[in-house]
Amino acid sequence: TKLSFGLDVGGSFLNVDFSKGNFEVENEPLLNEQIINKFYPTIGAGTFLYSEDWYVGLSIPNFLTNGIYNDEVAVLVEDKVQFNFIGGYVFDLSKGLKFKPAVMLNYLQGSPVNMNLSTNFLINDVVTLGASYRVDNALSGLAGFQISSAMFVGYSYDYSTTNLAQYNQGSHEIILKFYLGKGGNSRQPKDKNAKGKPKQIDTPRFF
Repeated sequence: TKLSFGLDVGGSFLNVDFSKGNFEVENEPLLNEQIINKFYPTIGAGTFLYSEDWYVGLSIPNFLTNGIYNDEVAVLVEDKVQFNFIGGYVFDLSKGLKFKPAVMLNYLQGSPVNMNLSTNFLINDVVTLGASYRVDNALSGLAGFQISSAMFVGYSYDYSTTNLAQYNQGSHEIILKFYLGKGGNSRQPKDKNAKGKPKQIDTPRFF
């Protein structure tokens, strides 16, 4: 079992020139700003606990509630703190078949919790087949192939279950994953060092 921590420090630039827009509503405080040109710092952190069979993680992309302010309105636009949680477990159903259910939760202050449920099957450590459901949002299907211990290629199709389905036929995604390092993907047949131990442990999140 391993425990990892991460810290993210960055920022974003916002530049808006309202004088170049055509608006139906006049005398809005936001429009009186005319030009907004600001830099917003971001500080995020996360923790990840995992073994070869399971994982859980929690992250906060930005602790800072950056906002756009003016003299007439206290807050025009303000970022909210977001919380992300992930978890999954790998079951060995047979010698050549593994099954991984997983969950991802996303909470943004002032909004309902978003939940993503997924299931994946790994066949002979080479072929991956899976599906996922974003509650009240979309259904997805996934197929992938482990070309080598260092490269994975996959395809997924996402179909909306909301009213957006009337205007599009879903989205397609091509997935390429590369494993860097001497050990490659440890879910492939494992190369061992002089002491007979795997060169590295790969989190089951990436199965």
